[in-house]
Amino acid sequence: MRKGFEPWVRVSCATLGKYDHLTRYSSLGWDAYNVGFQEAQQWARDGIVDMILPMLYFNGNNFYPFVLDWQENSYGRHIIPGIGAYRLLPEYGGWEPLELIRQLCTSRSAGTSGTAMFRADHLTSCAYDVYTTIYRTPSLVPPMSWFGTKPSAPTDLTVKSVTAGVELCWSGVEQLQGEPAVRYNVYASSGEDVDIRNPENLLACNVDATTFVWYCSTHDTLSFAVTAVDAYGVESEPVRAQLCRKRPKTKG
Repeated sequence: MRKGFEPWVRVSCATLGKYDHLTRYSSLGWDAYNVGFQEAQQWARDGIVDMILPMLYFNGNNFYPFVLDWQENSYGRHIIPGIGAYRLLPEYGGWEPLELIRQLCTSRSAGTSGTAMFRADHLTSCAYDVYTTIYRTPSLVPPMSWFGTKPSAPTDLTVKSVTAGVELCWSGVEQLQGEPAVRYNVYASSGEDVDIRNPENLLACNVDATTFVWYCSTHDTLSFAVTAVDAYGVESEPVRAQLCRKRPKTKG
């Protein structure tokens, strides 16, 4: 266990984009290990850091093999590649938007815990359409599963129709002594059940109350689930409920 601060505090580092030379690809003299003296993969192995954000602002064989190397040597910690959104600008390379889409998709398929777009002003000014093409739904903060244990699930979930929507109420989870309060994630879908693994079903995250109102359109059947989330981002099993609405009878 790390000493000196609360264990749920996430320790991260932003390193040079390439850790070291690879068997088939050279880092071309600019890497974290040999030039920056950054032993980030060893820091992950030793549990010193929780998240590594390699600044992979390159393309082609200077990006794809190296993002795979980071993930393959993550030692269970979170790898979040830094993507160069600013490279879309003519003065910084004039990349085609398709290159950013490929990098985002490759990072996802490699199993990384997310991506970081550099910089924020370039994300909003020239890469926003690219980003929203790939990331269409909300996302949860990756859990620090190597700390703590799975929290207890909330109980007694009830669902009722209210004006223009649905109100959910549940019994909360007791806060562990010395840790931040547990929060809640709310899921919903039409039909007989809700898959909490599908991000399209996430209505709200980090809810700090035990009630939630969803302003939604009418469905015959709605399924809901609520989970508790602790300070480490670890999610409990869900408590589930269903709301069935009767269609008004038509005259005929």
